[in-house]
Amino acid sequence: NGIHPLSEQIINKLREKHPLSGPIRIPNMPAGVAPIQFEPVDISRAIRAFHIASAPGYSQARPSHLIDAITIPVGDEGNRVSGPLAHICNQLVAGKVNPELGRWVAGAPIIPLRKPDNGVRPIAVGEVIRRIISRAICISLRDRFADTLLPVGQAGVGVLSGAESAVFAVRERLRRDPDGKNIAALKVD
Repeated sequence: NGIHPLSEQIINKLREKHPLSGPIRIPNMPAGVAPIQFEPVDISRAIRAFHIASAPGYSQARPSHLIDAITIPVGDEGNRVSGPLAHICNQLVAGKVNPELGRWVAGAPIIPLRKPDNGVRPIAVGEVIRRIISRAICISLRDRFADTLLPVGQAGVGVLSGAESAVFAVRERLRRDPDGKNIAALKVD
């Protein structure tokens, strides 16, 4: 349905749905806890996990730009774009950058998508560097997430085809009790 042109009315609707907040205070790292450290291969893996058509944030840098850059055949992983990018990501994760960067790295422009009824659906698109860091953290901690979440029934994190497995498990349970008198299901999105 497209994007609404920015008008005062649309901006007000966006502000109603996403009020401005004050500055975010980032807590200090607890004593004795070292921040996660990425290797160039971790960053390459995170970049390659993006869909080729992923949208850009403020900088207009797209994941596809970085996908192209890391595939240039020059030396080993550490000498490509992924080496310097891993260094930048490590600096950001460790909090060793100017706090003023926070609004740019962690912020996201809000795009006013037009709903079928001409309403406004705000979509926020985060900066690519923040999304790379998030993906790299998730990839590196996937096993820990699965170990913690799978026992409580969360199969969609860190489990290969976990969400699909959950769907099949529900279908199998329904097949065993077609009247549905003895079961209840709750899907939360």
